[in-house]
Formats: sequence, structure tokens, C-alpha cells
Amino acid sequence: MIRVKSLIKHANPVPGAEPVPGPAVSARRGPGRRTVLVTALAGGTAAVVAGVAFLVAGGGGGEGPGGGGGAIADQAYYGSTGQLEAAADVIVRGRLGPGREESQGADRWQAPETVAPVEITATAKGEVSGDRIELSYVTPDTAAETAPLTAGKEYVFLLTEDGERAGRYYLVSTMQGWYGVGGDGRAAPGPENTLSLSAEVRKALGLGG
Repeated sequence: MIRVKSLIKHANPVPGAEPVPGPAVSARRGPGRRTVLVTALAGGTAAVVAGVAFLVAGGGGGEGPGGGGGAIADQAYYGSTGQLEAAADVIVRGRLGPGREESQGADRWQAPETVAPVEITATAKGEVSGDRIELSYVTPDTAAETAPLTAGKEYVFLLTEDGERAGRYYLVSTMQGWYGVGGDGRAAPGPENTLSLSAEVRKALGLGG
């Protein structure tokens, strides 16, 4: 039996905007609680157009881990640095702290979420309150594609705000929403991300070229 449930709770399309066809943003398979399909709009703005997760439950029709099912979602894959950075509400550099796994309650069919503090050292876009935020992300190794984030390491995060919980943020993309910061002060994309950060963002975050 297949059950379908929308992941989108806080989609805010640009009022009156009409999408402009273009190849730069495509859909990729990957898990995430609020993953979305994004279409490039005139002026470099991205608008959320759809986001649906599918649960395939096996073995007697059970849901979640007990029934052999799992969450699979379509999420945006950005074709240019400009579109990736435009999709983020905030872009920050910071150190990831130890996380805690939050109970999914009635939404057991979703992949587990880890919530961890990020100590902000620099901001390239948007505004954050104070020098600490909470990052919520799919717990590594619990789904087909997860961000391999490690507590204690420094990253650049491209984030969207949680509309219900102040100070809570999500990666704009599991594959492209984070960059590891090495000892040489350079930001390295993840293994499935081919995009470098713009020179403006690197400068604002104090990163090397």
C-alpha cells in the first residue's frame, strides 16, 4: 500500500510571479522534512512550486521503521551558484554543536531529524538573532541521501527559516546546503555538489578563494 503526504507546511511563493523556463534547477531524489522543487524566476528569485514525499510501506501495510517503509522526497538541485545562494534566507559560517534527535510523534513515516546548535562566526546573507541558531537536518545514514554533518566541525550553511519556531533553520538542499570549512580557510562542497560559493559570499565569511 502506498500512502502520500505533503511535506510542505511553509511554502511562500512570490505573489504574482510567473516562472521563467530554464534548465538551471532540476529535481533530484533525496529525503528531507521540508524539501521542495524550485523554479527560477525573473530577477534571480526562486519560488517554491511543489514538494511531495512518498512513503512506500511494505510487509503487511505497516508504516515507518516497523513496517519497512521510508520517506523519499523530491528536492531542488541548483544548476548555478547564483540560484543556490538566492534560495537561502540566510548564509552563515559556524561550528556545529552536538545534536539531539527529535521525536516524530504522529509523523513516524518521516526520516528522523537531528536538531543541533550552530555557533555563528560570520554572516553573508540575511539576519540572525544573536550568535547561535538551531539547525534541523535529516539524521545522517537514516535515509538514501543525508548531509554527513559532524559535531565540532565548521561549515558554511545555506538555510531557510522555520516559519513556526524562531531561531530554527533547515538546509536549502540536503546535497547543496552545506560546505565544509577546512584548516586552510576554504569552503569545500559536499560530494554531490559541483558549485563553489560566490566571491562575495566567501569574502563576507572570511574564506579563501
